[in-house]
Amino acid sequence: LEHETLQYYGPFFMMTVQIASRFMDRFLQTNIADLRHLVYFVFYFSSIIAFYSIARRWFDPLSSIGATLLYAFQPVLWGHAFINPKDTPFMSLMVLSIATGLKMVDATRVFSDSSLNSIKPRIWTMSLVWLASVLLLFLFTSPIHNLISSLVISAKAGETNIITLVASKLNQVSAKIYIERYFVLFLQVRAIYIAVTFVAMLYVWYRSQVILLKMLGVIFFPAVILGFTTSTRVLGPFAGVIIACFFLRNRSRISFVACVMYVVVAIAVAYITWPFLWSNPAVNFFASIQKMSAFPWAGDVLFNGNLYKAPNIPF
Repeated sequence: LEHETLQYYGPFFMMTVQIASRFMDRFLQTNIADLRHLVYFVFYFSSIIAFYSIARRWFDPLSSIGATLLYAFQPVLWGHAFINPKDTPFMSLMVLSIATGLKMVDATRVFSDSSLNSIKPRIWTMSLVWLASVLLLFLFTSPIHNLISSLVISAKAGETNIITLVASKLNQVSAKIYIERYFVLFLQVRAIYIAVTFVAMLYVWYRSQVILLKMLGVIFFPAVILGFTTSTRVLGPFAGVIIACFFLRNRSRISFVACVMYVVVAIAVAYITWPFLWSNPAVNFFASIQKMSAFPWAGDVLFNGNLYKAPNIPF
């Protein structure tokens, strides 16, 4: 991969591989590269179990085992399971996301719509206001960066504003450094606000409406897996789309609320584990989609005995 394209790839999987391989090296004392390949295969093996779980939803045990064996020992997949740090792990995470998501959909059926009737209007209002405030802080990241830039540049030009009051070395330090400093400060304040208010919302739910906390417990792990999948490849959210379709098929309020929780937690996990999104989440995420949809790969593809450039493949 060229250096300028690396930011468009979520780093979750490679971070996990690095941490896991170093941890195992303390005990196994073997080649670190072999340990990385072992981690690749562990992810693939977990997807085999997940695939069987999906198959059992529609087939009997024998048919499910047969389908799973075909998946597990398909020559290309089996070979790449040991050596491929990109495509096979992403495939495995997609399968895991779908399997855990379907289990989650089944688990939410124990909750009834009537259980939502006991939730007081003020709890809904507080939850929606908190969620809206968080979304606005993310969506207005770029305008806030532009505002900081405008204030710093104006202060450097001699105008009086809040920057002139707090910047002690305005005439000695370049505008770019001050812009970066205050923008990082904004990111830190935003993170603290989200963390503190999220804990406060959990406390309110615990004290007033335990049903919401129980639902969060049901959706949390599948949502984390979906977030990790997104933080590995930008196509990860498509697994969430599949799960959302199963949610909405139930046509119940409880399914809608659980689906919203699922999406919000997955987005939060993807954001936390993908540094490229930190400065401008929405813009950078769609930039990643655009880059991946027309990836600048200069190699050739062998198809029907002929070599084709990637944009010219005849199918």
